[in-house]
Amino acid sequence: MLSVGMESLKLVVCGIIVHIILFISIFDIYFTSPLVHGMPDYRNDLPAPAKRVVLISIDGMRADKFFELDTDGVSKVPFLRNILETKGSWGVCHTQLPTESRPGHVALAAGIYEDVSAVARGWKENPVEFDSVFNRSRQTFAWGSPDILPMFARGATGSHIVTHSYSSEEEDFASEDPSTLDSWVFDRFSQWISNVSQSDSLNRDISRDGTIIFLHLLGMDTTGHSYRPHSDEYRQNMQVVDRGVEAVEKLMDKTFPDGDTAYLVVSDHGMTDWGSHGAGHPHETLVPLLAWGAGVNGPAKAKRGALESHDCERNSWGLTEFRRIDVMQADIASLISTLIGLSIPVNNVGTIPLDYINATEEFLAQSMRANARQLVAQYRRKMALKRDTTWSYRFYPFPGLPDSVVEDRLRRIDSGLTRRLHSQTIEESRQLIQLSIRGLAYFQTYDRLSLSVCVVVSFAGWIALVLGTITKQSIGYSPKSSLQTDKSFSHIVFSLAAAVTSIVLFANGSKLTYYLYYLLPLGLWFQVSREGVIASTVWAFVTQPRNSSTIISCLLGVQLLVGVFFYRELLCFGVVFAAVWPALTTNRSAVNRLLLISWFGVSTCMLVFPLLPVVQRDSNYYLVGLAGALAILLGCIGVSQLRKFNISASSIRLLVSQLVILCLSLAVVLTTAISINRKEGLPLVNQLFSWLLLPTAFILPLFSDTHLIVRLPSLCLSLVSLYLLFTTAHEGLFLVSLVVYMTLWLMLETSLSTSSTLNRLIRIDFSVASTAFGSISTNLDSLRRALFFVFLLLLGFYGTGNIASVNTYDPRSVYCFVTVFSPFTMAFLMVFKMLTPLLFVTLFFHAIHASLSIARSSLVLLVLVISDVMAINFFLMVRDYGSWLDIGMTISHYVIVMCLNIFLYLIFGVVKLLTSVRLNGCQSRKVNGSRKYS
Repeated sequence: MLSVGMESLKLVVCGIIVHIILFISIFDIYFTSPLVHGMPDYRNDLPAPAKRVVLISIDGMRADKFFELDTDGVSKVPFLRNILETKGSWGVCHTQLPTESRPGHVALAAGIYEDVSAVARGWKENPVEFDSVFNRSRQTFAWGSPDILPMFARGATGSHIVTHSYSSEEEDFASEDPSTLDSWVFDRFSQWISNVSQSDSLNRDISRDGTIIFLHLLGMDTTGHSYRPHSDEYRQNMQVVDRGVEAVEKLMDKTFPDGDTAYLVVSDHGMTDWGSHGAGHPHETLVPLLAWGAGVNGPAKAKRGALESHDCERNSWGLTEFRRIDVMQADIASLISTLIGLSIPVNNVGTIPLDYINATEEFLAQSMRANARQLVAQYRRKMALKRDTTWSYRFYPFPGLPDSVVEDRLRRIDSGLTRRLHSQTIEESRQLIQLSIRGLAYFQTYDRLSLSVCVVVSFAGWIALVLGTITKQSIGYSPKSSLQTDKSFSHIVFSLAAAVTSIVLFANGSKLTYYLYYLLPLGLWFQVSREGVIASTVWAFVTQPRNSSTIISCLLGVQLLVGVFFYRELLCFGVVFAAVWPALTTNRSAVNRLLLISWFGVSTCMLVFPLLPVVQRDSNYYLVGLAGALAILLGCIGVSQLRKFNISASSIRLLVSQLVILCLSLAVVLTTAISINRKEGLPLVNQLFSWLLLPTAFILPLFSDTHLIVRLPSLCLSLVSLYLLFTTAHEGLFLVSLVVYMTLWLMLETSLSTSSTLNRLIRIDFSVASTAFGSISTNLDSLRRALFFVFLLLLGFYGTGNIASVNTYDPRSVYCFVTVFSPFTMAFLMVFKMLTPLLFVTLFFHAIHASLSIARSSLVLLVLVISDVMAINFFLMVRDYGSWLDIGMTISHYVIVMCLNIFLYLIFGVVKLLTSVRLNGCQSRKVNGSRKYS
């Protein structure tokens, strides 16, 4: 028995390691840094059309909101609209994932699409060194957010980048007027330009070419988060920006009357209708671009009769007469470099948008040549690095751009310039640029296929190992000697394979993580072959007619759960099946009729939540109040019922105190909402209470007795009190319904296994009822419970309105704790909110283990197998082509399932502590032959 328990422990520990490795693999396969170093810089040596650029980034500005007209036909930004129609060129800038401020501004200034992991490694700092137009400029003066400006100043060569930022405390989502952030930028710029005009030496320095003035306007983003893009506050902030840009132009033209200033208005990302960003919805990826001034073409008439994909948008914006010129976000850096004669950033992957530039054909051709040579140098460097770390017989160069083709195309470009065939030179350069970008993508994904195969084989090996072990120990099956794999032979074969793989990786200079990815499948399948579990135990169990049909049904159920990630309404099918399940069991007569009716009724209520809107919902604190009142009512009923079971006065006092905390939580969340709606900010008392309750909610139940009838209600009251602080609409009602649903599930499972449900639940002590790593005893009922548990986890995740995408998390959920922008603190709180329903599901799942005396590890391993089958599905669906929405969804699905697997280990451990650990609180003793708690 002890050896079996240790085997379970080893499997769980191994599972943690395996899933962490498989999780981080997605970053090496899809999110490796695109940066390489050691390339020369290239620039157009002809005189530039402008001396300075004013770059204005309106953070969180959507293209449609910027260009559309009001119902009365008036623009929200009249000055900028007039510029568009009379002086400038315009279009839509297409961003890439993730649509966040840091990667958006890196793309604008450096011309690169930063990998996702860089965002997590440092929001304000430079986690990796990258070149930018600010670094290439003669001097840069910047005003704006402390979250954006420092990453360009730190790591730059020299001290020519001067930044001015307000304090991070001013980035308050609950502030009375977030547009004051933009007003601060305009005011400080006005003060600076006034000093410039009064200082001849400063004016002379700035008048030289190669100067960038950068204004980062965060107010729009903050207003959108707080009030939504359709609000009056958002419109008013747009007007503040419009007036501010008008003042900037007047001050610049007055201070520098040489007419050599170019202006660019753009955004880092857009925003959804519900005030979030981060994913790939068109509202997030489409942002405005407006350019005018020195070196910029004026408005061009749209070609008559030419059908374009965005004609409908131009019609709704009233811009059918004007030509729309769309660009990629990375193109902006090369545009700025070309306008003021800078070297193009060495890691730039953008193409100069020539349609925006007003210059001679010779200048445009020379600029495109510099752009092409810069990308060719980057391509050659990346190819050389890959060749140096790959054995020659395994290296496959990009077939579309061999060295001979590169040299030939460069000669044709130089020849075209010499012969003054500028149009031909531009076209040749453009083709070479496209081939170079494709070549960069080829080497960026060079190892993707082999790594993906290793990941899939590792998943299969892990699933085979777990299923074989569970099946072998569950049915007591001993493999026949004729089917046993010779262990010595297996050891030799796999050791030799591991040695060869390690030598190849070492010779290639591979990263340490590559050793993990390539050796992991070998280790897992070696263990499978050593145990001899595939052909003998699993096959013997699966081929039994009674089992095969059930297993096929479970596999279909797993595929249904995969579909839930795309169509959350499919959860209704699971709820319906769960509602009728007790009536289909063979011992249904043992279940109390009232319990069956209650189960069916609550299941009907749970059907509502998957059909509610996932996003685009407004706050509804009437529903929050209703949820709190319902929780208080159920808590009072529960405490009154516990008095019938000889619960001591001290235990009742503890539960009553938790009811009081629940009432206070309801008052705090409602008064916070009222205060913020009045634009009075977050009350300090409410904030202190919220942060104090965060640890207290987990500590207070530890003073209660560990018997299920006391500890479970205590945990429910504490966690509901805490969760209530995060609610803004129907989430509270969902959680209360989920707790009732889980309670009935616990009673049903207990009723189906024993005739005296209540007496059994009363006797259960969490500290002694079950062991974490006991003998694995698994049957088809265990498989059904594991599948139902995974279904309930997804119901807990989706029932609160998530759609498996980062842009669905509403910052208003954390307003009881923090309103000042703090990305990691807010992210922690939002993740906690997301995990709380999962914690409740796991808590009751653990209670079922205790009531049925089932080893927890057996069902945990079954749950992980089900989750891993889902993970393989999502891994094979991951792609980096197509629409940004599709790309973002496929990646987020895999990441969410893998996080779920890893968090399950953590959650199960937390649940074990919360139920079995007891501080110096209530003690149990016998009173008149019955158990009494004191």
